[in-house]
Amino acid sequence: MARELPFAQGKKAAELWLSGSPTNDNWWPAPPDANIAPLIRALNSLLFLYTHACCGGHIRTKKAVLQLLVGGKSDQTTAGDEDFGCYSGAWFSFTVDGSAKSERFVEELRGQVMKWLGASFQELPGGDRTYGVNLTGADSNAPAKGLEEARALEKKANERMVLLITLIRRYA
Repeated sequence: MARELPFAQGKKAAELWLSGSPTNDNWWPAPPDANIAPLIRALNSLLFLYTHACCGGHIRTKKAVLQLLVGGKSDQTTAGDEDFGCYSGAWFSFTVDGSAKSERFVEELRGQVMKWLGASFQELPGGDRTYGVNLTGADSNAPAKGLEEARALEKKANERMVLLITLIRRYA
């Protein structure tokens, strides 16, 4: 990864970020999204792991997309297609210390994630023992076909986060 740190330094930076006192290097510019924060806190409670970045996933309606494109103006009107919805999935990245316990955790996490349709688990390039997990995506990684499908993906992501917290507790 571009932001490789010695493990102890990365662990301390993650702890500061979660406490609301991030380091001055803007490694994490904002706190985690509310729906993924419990998972990120659980992950960082493991002594052998720290997270890099995360996203809880976001549903974007046509109006929200237009607002983003016009600089956040909330008075933008939309015509039709109010059932339009796209979903950027929930994901997180993390580094482990390479201990036997961390390697067992990584393999169990990988096994769990790879059972889920639309989810992915990968080792990230350029970072020793650094991984990325994407919890949701539509079938064949196609975007959601409407607002209803986007809401279903969001619900699925939240359910998967709860399952992962249960897995993490076994390693704490």
